[in-house]
Amino acid sequence: PRATSPPTAAPTSAETFDSVVDRLSGIFPDGGDALLDPSSPQYAAARWIASDPNLQPESLGLLTDVALRQRYALATIYYSTNGEGWRLSKGWLDQDLPVCEWLGVRCEGDELRRRGSLRGRRDELVVTKLQIFELNLTGTIPAEVSLLKNVTTLSLYGNNLTGTIPDSISGMAALQELELDGNDLTGFI
Repeated sequence: PRATSPPTAAPTSAETFDSVVDRLSGIFPDGGDALLDPSSPQYAAARWIASDPNLQPESLGLLTDVALRQRYALATIYYSTNGEGWRLSKGWLDQDLPVCEWLGVRCEGDELRRRGSLRGRRDELVVTKLQIFELNLTGTIPAEVSLLKNVTTLSLYGNNLTGTIPDSISGMAALQELELDGNDLTGFI
């Protein structure tokens, strides 16, 4: 009989989380300190990414930087604005759905995807619009919103957002339409 090697142990969720944090830390000027604070929305977002049953440390490299950045930014927005308390949150944080199918998220190529022309390319689509208005978002807009580098429309109006408008929004070069009215925000853009 042929000798077989013992099965390798499945990576722990701690290994996957550490891999996610390592990868995300590189996109922050401060090294991603908030990713290590268990009480932060950033930590919760990284935990959510690491909880994907299809994602293992070795397959994390297959997730493009754009896809990882988009999933992380959107999850951070969800956790920063009390996503569980939104009036509607269809699809949000569903690991089996591409982010482009989440309520209020629109992507380049959405029409082609809906017609089935982009099968198998779920994480290659680029978020171009984020329209989550009048949904009872509470809390603050996280600086991570600026990781959605290709967003042309950001509509968060008619919610209960507080705090300052993140300075990082000014770095969103593609942004053409910004709707934040109907919130209790302060600051300048």
